[in-house]
Amino acid sequence: MSWPLIKQPQQTWREKLGTVAMEPELTRLIRGYEQLQQSGTTLYGTVEPHLKSVEVVTNGSAAKVIDCQDAGHSGQADAASNKAKNVGVARNPVNALVKRDSDGHWKVADIAYPGGEC
Repeated sequence: MSWPLIKQPQQTWREKLGTVAMEPELTRLIRGYEQLQQSGTTLYGTVEPHLKSVEVVTNGSAAKVIDCQDAGHSGQADAASNKAKNVGVARNPVNALVKRDSDGHWKVADIAYPGGEC
């Protein structure tokens, strides 16, 4: 959902990302997009998730998600030429915390990339 968003008007980002993300990750995503735009960079490709585990915590109001995403067919590109600047990691470990919002919807609250391969 988030990658095509970088090509949309900046004033729409918070509302659209807010359907799937909450603080503090929501602001991190927006700041990251702002930095990409300022540097003339966009995103390309797709990331394929490979879910490893989900642990529901905090009496069911949050969950820890462990993924080994394949970002090997995605990366950053020059916004003007669309020429790739880099390629993502094929076996990229990702740790996420998702929480229920006040309406009971699950949203990403935190994403961490611990490094290495999975």
